[in-house]
Amino acid sequence: MNRKVFPVLAMLFVVFTGLQLAEPVAAVQIDKGTIITDNGLEKVDYITQIYNPNDVKIFSTIYVRDNVKQPWHLLLNRTKTLTKTNEHTLEIKLTNPSLIIMVPTDLNAAQYYWKNKYQLIQ
Repeated sequence: MNRKVFPVLAMLFVVFTGLQLAEPVAAVQIDKGTIITDNGLEKVDYITQIYNPNDVKIFSTIYVRDNVKQPWHLLLNRTKTLTKTNEHTLEIKLTNPSLIIMVPTDLNAAQYYWKNKYQLIQ
């Protein structure tokens, strides 16, 4: 009987540890893509992570080129964080340049992202 207890406890420990590690990863929804604007002279690669309806992060990399036949050059990396601060206000934090914008809206951060996706990415 005692020989069977240790493997069962070890198996339960492994299962619960695996569930604890897998839960945060499963909670993130990802939207990613590339947008080419300005007649093919500017390209934006983006990855969006939605942790919960009130917390959204957008990671974007902006590339430019002088004409269509030249290669892309990195312009900047930017991170935008959308956080619902209260019932009627959404906070948008930008890096590079550092800026905080308060937006009056009744939408949560995920709804605001999907409604204004292309304005937020650029």
